[in-house]
Amino acid sequence: MSNPYEKIAATLAQLQAELADLDEVDPREKQRLSDTLNELRHRLDQPAQQQPLAQPSAPKANSLASGLHEAALHFEESHPTFSTSLGALAGVLGQMGF
Repeated sequence: MSNPYEKIAATLAQLQAELADLDEVDPREKQRLSDTLNELRHRLDQPAQQQPLAQPSAPKANSLASGLHEAALHFEESHPTFSTSLGALAGVLGQMGF
């Protein structure tokens, strides 16, 4: 799994499964994070020629990494392992130009 897109897809699948299993989470926050992860999943599923994953000029591109970073901070105390995974994904996306 040396392809960065494959690594992101695997991390994303793990996060989506963990999010589904989280208890005691504000339903609005859970839905917002789920929407962000689904948007990222959608972008990963697009052919690279039609829609590259990183689009630094697009406002939504910047919001993906920042949204994940904010969520990581929110879950830091209550779900530290989940928070660490979110933060790592946000970091990778940031390095890719998000």
